[in-house]
Amino acid sequence: MRKWFGLLIFGFAFLIQVEGQAPPPPSPRQGPPAPPPAPLIYSPPLNTDIKEFTPESKLFTARFPGMPSEQKRMSNGADITTYRVYRKGSNSTIAITEKVARLADHSEEGFRLIREAIRKQGGKIENDSEVAVNGWKGREFRALHDYTFRRFRVFIVGARVFEIQSDVTNWHIIGDKVKKEWNKETDRFFASFKLN
Repeated sequence: MRKWFGLLIFGFAFLIQVEGQAPPPPSPRQGPPAPPPAPLIYSPPLNTDIKEFTPESKLFTARFPGMPSEQKRMSNGADITTYRVYRKGSNSTIAITEKVARLADHSEEGFRLIREAIRKQGGKIENDSEVAVNGWKGREFRALHDYTFRRFRVFIVGARVFEIQSDVTNWHIIGDKVKKEWNKETDRFFASFKLN
C-alpha cells in the first residue's frame, strides 16, 4: 500500500511540471545563448475557454479551462488515465487510478502516505483539509514545491482514486492579484468536478 500511494501522488501531482524555461544550450557556431524568455505568468481563462468535459468512461464531469488531452498508462499494476489542460503558467488536471484492490477502507493511511511523500520530495504542505464531492469524502492539499504551488484533491472511491489538481508556476514572483485570480479559477474548476 505504501509503495502504491507514493506512486499515485508522485506519478501524477508532483511529476507533472510546467514546461521548462531554460534557454537552449549554446551552439558552437552561434556564440553565446540567447537571453532566457520572460517568466511564465498565469492569466485566467476567458469564459469562452471553459469547456464541459465527460470522458468516454462517464466516471466524472468537470469544466476545464480548455479541452483536455488524455493520456493512459499502466504503472505498478494500476491503470492511470490523466486528463490535462496546460495554459500559460498553469496546469488543470484530473487523473483516475484504477486498481483491483479496494482502497476506500485504507483512505486515512493513504492520506498519511501522501503527506509523507510530499515532504520527502521537498514539498511544503501549507494546508490540508477535508473536502467532499457527491457525498464522497476526500482531502485537499495545498503545497509549495520549488517555484510551483499546487492545490489538489484526492477522493478514494472503492478501487478508484480520483485526483483533481491545479498548479501555477513562478509562485515566488507572481503578485497577490495573480494569486487571487488563480485561486478563484481553481475554486471554479474544483467546484465543477462531479462524480457520475
